[in-house]
Amino acid sequence: MLREVNKEPAVRIGNKYTGIPSFKTGIEYFLYYSDSSRFFPSAGLFITSKGARNNLPDGMVWNGTDKPYMVEKFFSADIPIILNYRFENWLILKGGVHTSFIFATSGFQKITEKKVVTIGLTGGATLLIRRFSLSVEYVYDLSDMLKYHTLDISYRCSLAHLGIGYYF
Repeated sequence: MLREVNKEPAVRIGNKYTGIPSFKTGIEYFLYYSDSSRFFPSAGLFITSKGARNNLPDGMVWNGTDKPYMVEKFFSADIPIILNYRFENWLILKGGVHTSFIFATSGFQKITEKKVVTIGLTGGATLLIRRFSLSVEYVYDLSDMLKYHTLDISYRCSLAHLGIGYYF
């Protein structure tokens, strides 16, 4: 979901972004992982489709359509650097830095400028069940993803991820 960062509180732009389902696929590698280590770093490479529904105020429609919303998608390559804490043999808590590189868009509105690189924080937990994992993560961008050309208003991404994995 995109959240508004408005540095001009007197200006109201009317549109409102709401989240849509997204997907994420990739690999993560545990560095220096052993049965005796509690703390260990990991790095990953993921392809993520972030989506947002840009809603106009009631009664308005997007030019050339009869819809009051427009779906925008942003495809990125993500590189998280994570510090993991193995709480138990079956539970790993994690937190770190998340960098995204946007390489494609779909339905993108040209009234805003997209930033190719964003930096954020990530946190979550992984439940290990034999060679499978169930994970929950939250990414909170600290840098702007979209910015309006004429206003001092920008948007940053927040992404909640539920995942299933397999360890080789």
